[in-house]
Amino acid sequence: MRQGCFDLIFSELSASDAAEPPDSAEPPDAPEPEVLMLDATDVKAHPTVSSLSKGGAPRLIGGTEGGMTSKLHGACSKGGPLRLHLSEGQCSDFTGADVVLKDLPPAATVMGDQGYDRDKIRKMLVQQGIMPCIPPRRCRKKPGHYSKRLDRKRHKIENLFSRQKGWRRIATRYDGCAHVFRSAILLAATVLFW
Repeated sequence: MRQGCFDLIFSELSASDAAEPPDSAEPPDAPEPEVLMLDATDVKAHPTVSSLSKGGAPRLIGGTEGGMTSKLHGACSKGGPLRLHLSEGQCSDFTGADVVLKDLPPAATVMGDQGYDRDKIRKMLVQQGIMPCIPPRRCRKKPGHYSKRLDRKRHKIENLFSRQKGWRRIATRYDGCAHVFRSAILLAATVLFW
């Protein structure tokens, strides 16, 4: 997908936000370890957008039981979003995680829901020196360990998506081209969180 000015603005702001030490009363030589959160949300596409044929431009709209949707994958810290990725609606959470998890800022833990419980994701996080806090799926023969106390704080990324969906243009997708809709998402994130 092509990069525009909103991509550059968002990447610079999220990089500067990740580089800043967290605010705390502790001395600067003992910073609080960073906790990152992963999640994905569906964005319903307006019927006129989902029926349009765009030729060679990617639309990133897919059919699901709920109709035509796009999926927004995100990684956030306590300060705001760090990575946002758009995919088709039928795309699973762990497929979008491959893009979102690349080049994460230094963190102690990454939290996610059961949709991210895959050996590949856990291995990728451990290779980056990050402890995964992902509840195991019920069908797992060897469930992974996670902190239930820490997992209760995962609502913060849900709040992030909720704030973004407060913008009508984000809650219902009216843009046929994926790069235009992604720009609207990044603009909303920039205005809401910086």
